[in-house]
Amino acid sequence: AVIPIHDPSGVSGIILLLDEQLEIYYSDAPDMPVSITLAAPATRLVLPADGRFLFAHDPSGGPVSIIDTVRGRLVQAVGADVPITEIAFSARGAFLLRADQQSVGAIFFDTIRDKEPAVVREIVLGTPQAGKVPAGAWMAPLSGGREVVAVHAASYSGFVLHDNPAMSDTSWPMTRVQLRGGEPRRITGIDRSLRETAPGVFAGTALLPASGAGWALVLTTGRGG
Repeated sequence: AVIPIHDPSGVSGIILLLDEQLEIYYSDAPDMPVSITLAAPATRLVLPADGRFLFAHDPSGGPVSIIDTVRGRLVQAVGADVPITEIAFSARGAFLLRADQQSVGAIFFDTIRDKEPAVVREIVLGTPQAGKVPAGAWMAPLSGGREVVAVHAASYSGFVLHDNPAMSDTSWPMTRVQLRGGEPRRITGIDRSLRETAPGVFAGTALLPASGAGWALVLTTGRGG
């Protein structure tokens, strides 16, 4: 796997994954790659919009490695008793979904440090799902960067997880949305904003992936639609 590193100035480098080894090639020193050994072999790399912290994991199991791309080092490994299948980002944190959809682990970026492990807050979504959950996209960031939607398929529920570092120690601010139609298999956010296409003329468009046979598209508008 190869992914670019984006920062406010543009593309600042690329990251190459080779099993449990990373090679980071920075644009200002492309002939001097930085090698980093992960906490465990990984098959997926995900990076938030600011390009600071890279998350490397394998959906089949094993800890998640967190790499500081600015310093070029492994800063933390996050383990779980079940695999982490998806990782989504808000503006201020990362959300890690368990394979059984029982809960999501939340980490705020400003708590990730070299010498002190960041606290992973557990957000319970529902009861663990029996058997293997079908592959799909079960989390999606919402526009504005302050919220992430996570799905608990067995209860036909979506949970809007609010990006709020001032939450209490006993609960996480979130809103439940009842999902309509059949059993959910995939979720994505659609940008409904209007853009000016000509003076005084505004339009809103969205490109949706093909659903295939046996699928139904269900649109939910707002928190209860």
